[in-house]
Amino acid sequence: MDLSPPLLLLCYYSTFMVIFMKRPIRRLFFTVNSFGFNPIRFFLALFSIPFYLLNLFVFLRKYSLFSANKTIDTHYKFTCVPILGDRFLPPGTFKGHYFHADLWTAQKIYLNNPINHLDIGSRIDGLVSHLLCFRSVHLLDVRAVDSSIEGVTFIQADICTDISDGLFGLYDSISSIHALEHFGLGRYGDKPDPYAWQHAILNMKNMLSPGGDLYLGFPIGRPVIEFDAHIIFEPLSILNKLEEYGFTLLSSAYIDDNGDFHPEFNSSYSLISSIDYGFLLLHLRSI
Repeated sequence: MDLSPPLLLLCYYSTFMVIFMKRPIRRLFFTVNSFGFNPIRFFLALFSIPFYLLNLFVFLRKYSLFSANKTIDTHYKFTCVPILGDRFLPPGTFKGHYFHADLWTAQKIYLNNPINHLDIGSRIDGLVSHLLCFRSVHLLDVRAVDSSIEGVTFIQADICTDISDGLFGLYDSISSIHALEHFGLGRYGDKPDPYAWQHAILNMKNMLSPGGDLYLGFPIGRPVIEFDAHIIFEPLSILNKLEEYGFTLLSSAYIDDNGDFHPEFNSSYSLISSIDYGFLLLHLRSI
């Protein structure tokens, strides 16, 4: 079967995203991207130039007639702002850590309908925006947030250090999705500390009322600290630590290396050893 260049490019893009999940390539991509160079967008932009020039030529021919039309009330100034590569990218994706994790967590919180919910470090344009569709949310982050959105109460604090006693036992529900792996690396202005994620969990425990729910999500695979980026956790050690801190597991799910969602996490050796950069979702209860 012959494939057109756009379809070929999409195939290459999909293949690259699978390979991208492998650690050496992922690390290199994160490092290069932090300097403002995205190699995926670069090559897509190069490939898009002929399509852009063809579209420009066709549009200008029609624009000359459009601008000469005296029946049009508004005159539009013409200028060029090339945005290259979008024609070969999908409109979105139903895969990946953030999509599945934010959706899974929001659905759980919606069904449980807590009285006071606190989110710690999750994505504002992901999980938090989902939650604001049906409830108010308290946000805690080490970085300042300027928000006038109704339903948001912001608390600036470092979850890994001492938390005000006034917050102890205040919440019957806490979420923290894709945040635990960043604690203690200094990337967001927090203090460097390899024990920071453990301090964070203890503080979450203290802020929960008895019987409160904790929704936690973090990367799993072969354990490694990729400094400044994140920590990839070994799942069984985290589960044991959570039990030690007084949590019981109610439900779990995980996202595999290909970004696909699985509604139940099986802690077998064969599954854990097959994951390089997956994501574990936990619904826990404070006891």
